[in-house]
This record gives sequence, structure tokens and C-alpha cells, in this order.
Amino acid sequence: MQISSKKNLFWAIIGAILVILCYLVIRPFLEVILWTVLLAIFFRRLYWEINERLRNKNLSALISAVLVTCLVVVPLWLLLSALVGQLSQFVDALRKGGLTSDLDSLLKSNRVRCSAYDWLDARFGMDRIASLARSNLQRIADYVLNRVGSAVQWLFGSILDAFLVLISLFFFFRDWDLIVAKLKALIPLPGEEVDWVFRRTRDVIHASIYGRGVTAMAQGTLSGLAFWVLGLQGALLWGAVTAVISLIPMLGPFVIWIPAAIYLALKGSIIKSLLLVIWGAAVVGLVDNFLYPTLVGSRTRMHTLLILFTILGGIQAFGVIGIFLGPLVFALGLSLLERFSQGKGDQ
Repeated sequence: MQISSKKNLFWAIIGAILVILCYLVIRPFLEVILWTVLLAIFFRRLYWEINERLRNKNLSALISAVLVTCLVVVPLWLLLSALVGQLSQFVDALRKGGLTSDLDSLLKSNRVRCSAYDWLDARFGMDRIASLARSNLQRIADYVLNRVGSAVQWLFGSILDAFLVLISLFFFFRDWDLIVAKLKALIPLPGEEVDWVFRRTRDVIHASIYGRGVTAMAQGTLSGLAFWVLGLQGALLWGAVTAVISLIPMLGPFVIWIPAAIYLALKGSIIKSLLLVIWGAAVVGLVDNFLYPTLVGSRTRMHTLLILFTILGGIQAFGVIGIFLGPLVFALGLSLLERFSQGKGDQ
């Protein structure tokens, strides 16, 4: 009995060491694998449609992987490249003081000189406020400049990641049924329970990731289009920022387009400012109310406050992919807890 216990302990230690070593080996590519899994789930139907016509798994998987890479990964890489360029210009303007000088000229122009300006000048001194603004903007410039350098390095590294995604997508598309069967075999639960877990996972991904992601992209695109039409500089950059902010509950596109409308009004472009307000409220703002419920339907949804905390926590824990992975992990945890409670109730 004692020998058996020592033997079990030995194999447990060996198993734990091997698990840690396996994690260390796969860790550099973990984010690529997670992104690939999400893309494979999103575009699984595309593979099915192609394979339905070709009746060849290898060729269908290859075509699907190339299409997804060309239609999603490559455009995303080009978009990020353009964003880095606009971000560099923005940082350069911050460092040279161009933005603060524009702000000074706006504040001191006759168009905005009013009782509120005079009151602020008398109480606090506008020169002091402007100096404080310059100091803070300089700190922002230094911070963003460091991030731009990291972003440039990431873009070059992402070329390899895109190639790895292409290869991984091929195998995920082709061997998806085999992968799912292997995973189901590893779960020590009855077949009905395992099917429920996978079905719940699919619903959570559809609701928390697909619905939220597509809605945010639509809002960012519409906002960026409005910024470009109205002649605002960095329309692509601010459209992308709008899309990211739209992922975070209780914020939204208004965090970007309201300051932009105020800026246009201060410049004297009242009509453009009004057009942006109307567009932001009537078009961009309503996308979340109509598109998201249409995409999600009656599938699993999470409370807004939970989504907020899981997105922020996911980013801190997993990086950029945490925007999607945080809500997914938490929603699955809640679903399993709910299932466990139902099981105890039935007993």
C-alpha cells in the first residue's frame, strides 16, 4: 500500500513537471492559437459551405484558411500599420506643441471668448491652465511614443503570426471534428453533459464575442466615416479608438464624437458640429440597440456590469485577446455553476 502511494506520488510529480514544461513550450504561441480558435469558430460555416461543394477536406480547409487570412488577418494588419502611422503623427504634434497652440488659439478667439472663459481666467488664470495642459500633453506624448515603438516591433512580429494563423487555420478547419471528439473524450462527464458544455460555449462565443465585436466594428466604421467626411484629422485613428471603446459597456462612441463635435463648434463649424451630433446619436448610437440584439438573438447574454469587469480583467490577464477571452471564461464559469446548481436541485 505504501509502495503504491509512493508510485502514485512519483507519477503525479512527473505529470505536473511535464504539464509545466508543455506550457512553457507552447506559451510563446498561445495567443496565436487562441486567435486561431476564435477565427475557426467564427468561420466554421464558411468551411462547411465550401466542403459541401468540393467534397474534399484538404482543399476546402486550404481555401477557407487562405480566404480568412486574406479577408481578415491581412486587412487587419494593414489597418494596424496605418494606425501606427497616424499615431506617430499625433505623437509628433503633441511633442511639438501643435495641439496646445491650436487649443490656445481656439480659446483666445472671439468665437469662444465668453463669460465662462472670463470667469475661469479670473479665478484660475487661463495661462496657468494652458501650462498645465501642455505639461500633461507632453507626458501623454512620451507615454504614447514608447507604445508606438512597441507597436512597430509588434507589426513586424505579426507577419510571422499571420503565417502561423494561416497554417493553424488549415488544420483547425480540416480536423475540427477530430479535435472536438478528443476534447469530449477528455471530459469525465456523461455524453449529454459534454454536449451541453460545448453548446453553451458556442452560444457564449456568439453572444459575448461575435455580437459585441461586430457591433463595435460597425460603430467604429460609421464614426470614422463621419470624421473623414467632416474633415477631421486622423479619422482612421479615431474610428479605431471608437471601435475599441465601443467594446466597453457604459462607455461607447459618444466618448469620442461628443468632444469632436465640441472641437468643430469651437472652430466655428457649427453645421459640421450639428451634423456630427445627429449622426452620432441617430445612427452610431442606435447600432448597439438594433444590430447587437439581431446578431445575438435569444442566446446567452451577460449583465452589462459583468461584461465591463470581465473585459477589463481579461485585458489585464491575457492582453488584447482578453477583450474577448475575459467575458468568455467568466460566462462559461457562470454557466457551469448554474448547471451544477440545477444538478444538485434535481438530486
